[in-house]
Amino acid sequence: MSLYREISGRSLVGRFFTWGDIASVVLILSVAAFGMFFRNPSVEAPIVKVFSINGEEGFALAHANRRIFDGPLGETIVEKDSEGVRISKSPCAKQICVGQGSIKFAGELIACVPNRVVVTLAGKQELYDALSR
Repeated sequence: MSLYREISGRSLVGRFFTWGDIASVVLILSVAAFGMFFRNPSVEAPIVKVFSINGEEGFALAHANRRIFDGPLGETIVEKDSEGVRISKSPCAKQICVGQGSIKFAGELIACVPNRVVVTLAGKQELYDALSR
């Protein structure tokens, strides 16, 4: 009976967790919350770079309303939407570049391989520092 009183007299922390366990959980949750709100600092002012057969053209995302770039198959239309920048129309057969949607972080890219047009975002900090095959 005295064992029951001893266990029941402790708080919830004393029964199941130590103070070190609680401190670890609080630390992990605070780091996760910090990571959710401060993910990518390069969203502030990205530069849109488009590589086509005519060369490279760079412009601010704010001025990326609708631009047309020529390729071997025809015209590829790059335009800004609510999420970022995307290829809205391309003469390629499979339309993979159109279906990819918008890019919004530095380092992301959309490539229309048949029409030889690549759209990428450059900013202060790239999303990836290296890629491997």
